[in-house]
Amino acid sequence: MPDTPNQDGAIVRTVRLTQRHLAPVAVCGLVGLLLGLAFGLTRPTVYQAETKLVVGTFDAPADAVPGYVLAAQTVAGDYARLAGTPRVLDPLSEQLGMSAQDIGNKVSIVSIPGSAIVRVTATSGDEEEARRMAETTSSVIQETVTALNLPPDDSDLLAQYTAVATELAQANSRLGNAEVNNLADVPAATAARDTLNVRADDLKARYLASQEGVSSSGQVRALGGAVIYEKSKTVTTLAATLVGLVVGLGAGLLLALGRDRAGRHRLAVVETHPAAEIHHVEDADEPHDPDAPDGVAS
Repeated sequence: MPDTPNQDGAIVRTVRLTQRHLAPVAVCGLVGLLLGLAFGLTRPTVYQAETKLVVGTFDAPADAVPGYVLAAQTVAGDYARLAGTPRVLDPLSEQLGMSAQDIGNKVSIVSIPGSAIVRVTATSGDEEEARRMAETTSSVIQETVTALNLPPDDSDLLAQYTAVATELAQANSRLGNAEVNNLADVPAATAARDTLNVRADDLKARYLASQEGVSSSGQVRALGGAVIYEKSKTVTTLAATLVGLVVGLGAGLLLALGRDRAGRHRLAVVETHPAAEIHHVEDADEPHDPDAPDGVAS
């Protein structure tokens, strides 16, 4: 690989630089390690509350299960995305007393791949706050989904069916009287009754279909209350210590590089003006008589 010599050269130069300035690099690394360790140990305990929402009722007929499960999985992803919209965030923000940005930083809503489950995770330094955020978020999602899945208001359709059913009852009554009295309008009454029967059956079927609403694969329910997890401080402390060590070593290498460059600069000055350097050394070694003329040593 063409970059290997350059990479090897950089590593070798870094090692040699560290060897030449081992003390400052080691001190900076140790200071960074200790600061990282102290930071990790003083961090507050973090709690995570998790709730799960399952999409669908799982009461579909056996022959519809494959398509049903796929539909539920698709809807779960849609609901997870819905949770990030104002339709959910606005009422949730009002109930929690938090801004939408704070909710986004503390609450995570994702669908589990390959399943019909939506996972809600809330993170906080307070256990009860984490629990409240997770359970309130789940509740708001359920309320929003329920409102979206409500069947349309078909009161007008119901009124039409009621009117036709009343007319049908009257037609049956007239037909019965006509047959009893052997009147000539029996065929006409029969035709009118049959027409009303067809209209009544059609309106009834339309009304019942409208009341079914969406498929049960769009329903959602909670799987119990929130489960609380306490994030291990050991992992946090180790991570902070490692970061502190790396930062400290980096600072030490920068300091060593600065000292190295300063030393090379002084060496370059000596090589360029050796006479001036010797004169400077001699002047520094010999005492100077303040009464002697300028440029004459005592």
